[in-house]
Amino acid sequence: MGGYYFVTSLTLLFVLRVVHGFTWGFTTTGAGTVASDIVPAARRGEGMGYYGLSNTLAMAAGPALGIIILNHAGFDSLFIAGFVVALIGLLALFGISFHQDIKIEVKGKLSLDSFFESKVYSLSILMFFTALVYGGIVSFITLYGNKIGVGNPGIYFLIYALTLLIIRPWAGKEFDKNGPIKIMALALLP
Repeated sequence: MGGYYFVTSLTLLFVLRVVHGFTWGFTTTGAGTVASDIVPAARRGEGMGYYGLSNTLAMAAGPALGIIILNHAGFDSLFIAGFVVALIGLLALFGISFHQDIKIEVKGKLSLDSFFESKVYSLSILMFFTALVYGGIVSFITLYGNKIGVGNPGIYFLIYALTLLIIRPWAGKEFDKNGPIKIMALALLP
């Protein structure tokens, strides 16, 4: 995050985004895996709901906070604030206690099947299209808000975060009680 403060060209920005994407990929994969492993199976929906809530609230509140910092203090302050928040996240890493008991054995040659788990294809496709729509909205909602005269388009993210705060705990408990199909079908209806 600290690197954004020093970006002076488009090429450097692209390089930094590649590094950021690389680290984001590791972080989200590792954190999600640890969360799913430490939550008791009987309460996995609820536990993952709370875990997901932390990530989603940050993704919802971050743009609103970023717009406020940008409007009041400029890009330099925004990048410094991002760096400070990233350091706080790094410190939180030391509070994680996780011991992996599973031994992974590699059998045979390395192949394409080593990288893809066919059991999650359907869910992966569902999440791809859901995130695709979300990404488009998040990327352009600020521009759209400015175009229609909304003073602080970050309010969109605040309302989104508040809604998630109310729905996620209930959805997790429903998942544990009734399984994934009903709760996901309800979510995808609108």
